[in-house]
Amino acid sequence: MERARIAAAGGSVTNGRIDGNLNLSRSLGDLFYKNNANMPPEKQRITSFPDVRVTPICKEDEFLIIACDGIWDCKTNQEAVEFVRAHLAESKKSRREALRDACEALCDDCLSPDPIKSEGHGCDNMTVLVVDLARDLLQKGDSCSSSSSSSSSSSKIVLYGGGEDLYLGQDEAEFEGEGDDE
Repeated sequence: MERARIAAAGGSVTNGRIDGNLNLSRSLGDLFYKNNANMPPEKQRITSFPDVRVTPICKEDEFLIIACDGIWDCKTNQEAVEFVRAHLAESKKSRREALRDACEALCDDCLSPDPIKSEGHGCDNMTVLVVDLARDLLQKGDSCSSSSSSSSSSSKIVLYGGGEDLYLGQDEAEFEGEGDDE
C-alpha cells in the first residue's frame, strides 16, 4: 500500500528510504515530499493522512506508546513496552512522575553513545508519549470481547496538558490540583 502510493506519486523506495533519503512514509512535516500539485495530500510520496484503527480499551491494557522514528529505529514495539513496563514497576514515585521518567529514560536508552559504531542509530530526534490506560478508565466488568448486544458503554477519555505534562483521565475533576506543588 505505502510503496504503491509512493511510486504513483513519482517516488521510489530504496533501502527502505523514500527517494533514498527519508525512512518513513507518513509525516506531519517533510513538505519537499508533498509538492506534487496534481495530487491530493493523501496521495503524495509522504503523507500526513492517518492510517486509523479503532480498538476498544480493555481492562488488561496498561498504556499506549506514541513515538517518532528516532525511538522506533532503536526499539521494537515489544522492547519499548517491556522497557516502560519495567520502569513503571520499579518506580517509587507517583504514577504521573513515573510515566514522565519512563519517557525520559526511554529516550536516554535509545541515545547512541557513539554514532559511528551505531551507524547513526540513536542520533535522530526522539519524541515519546506514554498514555496511561491503567487508571481504571473502564467500568467494572468491561472487556475486549465483542458483544452482540445492541447496548454498549463507553468511557470518556480526555487528554489534558501541554508543554511537559499531558494527562489522561475521565473528567477534569480527576486532575484538579495535580502539579500545583511543582
